[in-house]
Amino acid sequence: MDWQHVADELGTGRSAKQCREHYLYSLQPNMIKGQWTQQEEYIIAREHSMSGSQWSRIASCLPGRTDNAVKNTFYAATRSKARNKSYSILWLYAKQLQAGKTPAAALSKAVEVSAHGISVSGGRWQTCAHEQT
Repeated sequence: MDWQHVADELGTGRSAKQCREHYLYSLQPNMIKGQWTQQEEYIIAREHSMSGSQWSRIASCLPGRTDNAVKNTFYAATRSKARNKSYSILWLYAKQLQAGKTPAAALSKAVEVSAHGISVSGGRWQTCAHEQT
């Protein structure tokens, strides 16, 4: 596609590169926007544990998600300070990394905690209420 022609026709002042990136990251019909599934978050954690911050490689495992969206979701999980709720496996993985665990150990712990319905409340690990019945 001639992105310079697209930019000129739009007349918005966007460069050819900006038009291309806007299409790739926002307008493609197969792009998935909105909530990430638990499966998608697990895939991000699993792939990150094996290959690090290779966002394009990780995104290739998630059809409809861009490398930029994967990167933003990962870093949002690392910055999240949510309390008193069940946490996603990606959040658990990120917190284990921040605690100094190796990526493989962080993934293992996140999977273990997630599988047992564990959440964090007041800074302590505890079983979720729905798992206590």
